[in-house]
Amino acid sequence: MGEAHPGGTKTSQTAAAIGMALGKHKRIHVEIEQAWVDYQLANGAPDGPEEQAGKIRRITRISVYKSRLIKEALEDNGRRLGNPSVGTTRAQSVPADNAERQRTRRAGISQEEQDTGREHNTERRRELRAELTPDEQEEELNQRERARRDAEEDEARKETTRIRRKCVRRGHALANHEDFDKSVVSGKNISNGHHVLPAIYACGYCGAWKWPGESGVSCCLWLLWGLEVAG
Repeated sequence: MGEAHPGGTKTSQTAAAIGMALGKHKRIHVEIEQAWVDYQLANGAPDGPEEQAGKIRRITRISVYKSRLIKEALEDNGRRLGNPSVGTTRAQSVPADNAERQRTRRAGISQEEQDTGREHNTERRRELRAELTPDEQEEELNQRERARRDAEEDEARKETTRIRRKCVRRGHALANHEDFDKSVVSGKNISNGHHVLPAIYACGYCGAWKWPGESGVSCCLWLLWGLEVAG
């Protein structure tokens, strides 16, 4: 009989671990690709005419979302390779560098100087708004409202994507009533594109309400039927 090699078990375990990591990476990659397809479908060009401002906002949202997905893919690659720094690109590190410089600059300014600077900026913005014409003021209000609405819509889309990915990872089914398509419904007992439950009836022995075809174990039906047969 041949001797078992201690290194063989370790090699097999390593290969299995690598296989599991690659499988998880592939699954996450597929989820990201599907999220990108879903987002494009949800934010495609409208059937009718589209205003230039609306088109610019739509394209900007798509670009931002695509960048976020690319970042997720890079971060996943970094985790898979054991090097988190791989998930950060130069373009993504620029805002972080700017924020760090601002924090460093504020750290060298006293609280009084910071308060004075904020008051000056607030007063300056107030003066600029006062110089606007009524039409320009209305346009500024509309821009702020659009920005707020776009932020809410983007947050709702992120939450929907998060729930969908969570369900995909756990193997749960996910259906959205807003995307319900009546044309795909088929079979019997259908009304207005929806399945209709059949009428219920009362058990002849105990009076319990039952659905057609329902098992008799939910009431006395099986017990009495068995007694009658035995008698």
